[in-house]
Amino acid sequence: MGRGPRANDRWLREQGLWTPLAAWITEVCAEGDRSDITSAHPYIGFGRSAELDYGILHAAADRLLDTYWPQITTVARTLADRRRLTGEEIAALANLTNPKKP
Repeated sequence: MGRGPRANDRWLREQGLWTPLAAWITEVCAEGDRSDITSAHPYIGFGRSAELDYGILHAAADRLLDTYWPQITTVARTLADRRRLTGEEIAALANLTNPKKP
């Protein structure tokens, strides 16, 4: 749930489009994700010492994005052009296996 906002932030920075306003919009749009996480895991907080800090989740999301960033951007560009992709198309673009349903 933290990967989306971190991906948005990274993309804005890499494209030279990051501004405080763009970052704020990204964070406002992520409020639903943050609420879902903190509701399901009430020990996650924001800077309070007795809790797991939300920033740790950002760092973990960043590491995961580092691993798959080329695939993410390839899929995103294609999705922006086509507006719709199947699971098979996404798997092919990302060079990943799309498991078959039983």
